[in-house]
Amino acid sequence: MRQAIKRSALLLAATVLFSSGSALVSAQPAAELSAFGKRIQSAMDSDIRGADDRLRDDNRKPIETLDFFGITEDMKVLELLPGNGWYTKLLALALADEGQLYVAFSNSIKPLIEKHPELSKI
Repeated sequence: MRQAIKRSALLLAATVLFSSGSALVSAQPAAELSAFGKRIQSAMDSDIRGADDRLRDDNRKPIETLDFFGITEDMKVLELLPGNGWYTKLLALALADEGQLYVAFSNSIKPLIEKHPELSKI
């Protein structure tokens, strides 16, 4: 059952990303970043992210992806099946002041939250 849910979530994410076309997801110069994009950029530069997280940034394009989904700094966001917490680290920091991040997770992400007090608002 879990594998079926994971496969469905991955298929949905891949469908959205690959069907959106390159015109919708393009890099923005720093001067044109949305307020939330600036918060994501700040989170990307955070010390809680390791080298493995940073290596994935070029392929995942977090600023463009989260802007595409219309997430803003004052939203309540639910993250389902966070895996190793790559998006969790970004969203928790970007939403910390005005928004709220809710994470539906198994015990696999608890060590990440315990290790980084910045994520304790989750």
